[in-house]
Amino acid sequence: MLTEILIDGVLNFWRNKLRTFLTMLGIIFGVAAVIAMLAIGNGAKIETVRQIELFGATNIIVRPVTLSNEKLEQAIRKLSEGLSVADAEYIKAVLPFVVNSAASSELKEAKVKYESIEPKSTVVGIDANYARVVNLKLAEGRFIDGCDIQNFERVCVIGPKIRKELFYNEPAIGAIIKIDNQQFSVVGVIEEKTAEKGSASEKKMQIKSRDAETDIYIPISVAEKKFVRPVKAGETHSKTLYNSVSELYIEVRSTECLAFAKKIITSILKRRHSDVDDFEVIVPLEVLEQSKRAVEIFNLVMVLIAGLSLIVGGIGIMNIMLATVTERTREIGLRRAIGATEKLILFQFVAEATIISVIGGLIGIMCGLFISYGVSAYTGWSTYTTGGSVLLSFSFSVFTGIFFGYYPAYVASTKNIIDALRYE
Repeated sequence: MLTEILIDGVLNFWRNKLRTFLTMLGIIFGVAAVIAMLAIGNGAKIETVRQIELFGATNIIVRPVTLSNEKLEQAIRKLSEGLSVADAEYIKAVLPFVVNSAASSELKEAKVKYESIEPKSTVVGIDANYARVVNLKLAEGRFIDGCDIQNFERVCVIGPKIRKELFYNEPAIGAIIKIDNQQFSVVGVIEEKTAEKGSASEKKMQIKSRDAETDIYIPISVAEKKFVRPVKAGETHSKTLYNSVSELYIEVRSTECLAFAKKIITSILKRRHSDVDDFEVIVPLEVLEQSKRAVEIFNLVMVLIAGLSLIVGGIGIMNIMLATVTERTREIGLRRAIGATEKLILFQFVAEATIISVIGGLIGIMCGLFISYGVSAYTGWSTYTTGGSVLLSFSFSVFTGIFFGYYPAYVASTKNIIDALRYE
C-alpha cells in the first residue's frame, strides 16, 4: 500500500513537472543556503584553530605603533627609544611566568639577489629564540643560534618558496646569496606551514602572521648594525632609528595567565618607555576567541535567514497541495467510495508533500556542496561541509514538507464523499 501511494504521488508530480519544480525552489534554496553558510562558518572555525597553532596559544605579541612627528619628538625628549631587544630580555628576566621571549626586525627595503634572480621576499632579523617561540620548523640545515648573533655572522635561513625559486633541485645549504650586496651563506630552510597567509579568519582578525615561506631570516645583530634603513620623505633621521625591532614575542607558561601577563607586560613597557604609547600588546588567543564567537553569531544569523527560505518553500508546498486537493476532489470521492479511510487519504497527501520536500532537499544538498566548493575555489576562503550540517538541513526540509503538507492533507481527508463525487 505504501509503495503504491508513493508511486502514485511521483507519477502525479511528473505529470506537472514545471509546477512541481517551482514548488521545490524554496526548499532547494533553503537547503543549499544552510549547507553553504555552515560550510563557510566551519571553515572559519578550522582556520581559527590553525591560526592558534600558528601564533602559539600561550604567546603574546608586542608591536610598535607609528608615531606622528610631534609625538615622536616628545618620545625622544622623554628618552624613549621604542621597542628593542632589551625589552624582550628584561621581560623574560623579571617575570617568572615568562618561559621565553624573542625579537624580530623586518628590513622592508632590503633587496635579495642570487645570480640573476631577484625573488620577492622579506628579510627579517631574528634572535636565537625566535624559531622556538613562533614554532618554526626546519626542512634542511639549522637555525640561527646565539653564536651567529654574537659574532655578527652573515648567515641566513630561507623559506621554502625562496628555496624553490632560487635553487629548485640544487643544494641550498652553503649557497651564497646577496642581501643589499652583502653576502650571506644559507644555513637552513624553513619547513612549509599548513596555515595560509591572508586566510579568511586572518583578514577578519586584523592580526597578520609572518609568511615564513617567502621570508629570509638573518641574525638580528647583523640586521641592526650592518643595514642602514633609508630615510623616507617627511621622516626625520630619529624616526628611522626609533623602534629597533618590529615584533616581540613573549611566551608564557599557560593560557590561564595570559590576561594577567598582558597587564603586567603593558605596565613594564610603559615604564621603560617613559609612559609613551608607542607599542601595542596583542594576545592572539583572545583575538582568535573573539573571532570564533563572531563566526558562531554569523552562522546563527545566516542559518536563520536561510531557514526563512525553507519556510517560504513550505508555504509554497501548502499552496500547491491545496490546489492539488481541489483539482483531485472527484478522485478523493472515488477513493472514499471504494473503501479508502480518512487516515489513508491523509497519509497519501502528506506523503506527496513529503516527496516534494525530499527531492527538493536532495537537489538543495547538491547545490549547497557546489556553492561551498565554488566559494572556496573563487575566494580562497576555507570551507568545510560536515555530515551534521547536511543532515540538519535535509531533516528540516523533510519536516517542512510534513508540517506544511498536513493541512491540505487534512482538508482532503475530511471532504464529504457525496459532495466530492458531485464535484465538477
